[in-house]
Amino acid sequence: MLRAMFYLGTIITLRLIMITSARIISTMNTYSAIQTCGSVDYQIRPSGRSAAMLYPQCGYPDATADTEIIVRANMIKPLGSHSVGAAFELSFGMAMWLAIIIHLIGVEIYLGLTPRENERLRKVSYERQLEAGFSHPGSSGLTSDRWGDAEEWKPTKDNQLSSSN
Repeated sequence: MLRAMFYLGTIITLRLIMITSARIISTMNTYSAIQTCGSVDYQIRPSGRSAAMLYPQCGYPDATADTEIIVRANMIKPLGSHSVGAAFELSFGMAMWLAIIIHLIGVEIYLGLTPRENERLRKVSYERQLEAGFSHPGSSGLTSDRWGDAEEWKPTKDNQLSSSN
């Protein structure tokens, strides 16, 4: 469950990395993305402009909504929302991989640093399974001792919970 929650947090980290990298890309002002005339036209239409006003390729007689144009990626001094979108589009892939790697490594470090908590939770689970009348408490098919060469976990006097807890 802890791993799943860490992985779900990737989307938040993704956004932070994506915003930061889009700003870095914008300060360089050397990156561009390919978009279609229809996409740019849709994004800037509310401002009363058209794609043909900004990009002459969209105004050619043979141009369609699928005609591809090069859009400068800039969210600091944007030409419109399409140039902000280009900055985010360029940084998305890198930001996603980086966020996934950060979360993969982070959760494993955390789990490696907290083995006592793992054992405590396993004891709690064993006690609850014992109270519920499970036929194999502590090893009801949900533990690692069913996989590979892991040793079977058995409660001992020193790893059982005391009744005062």
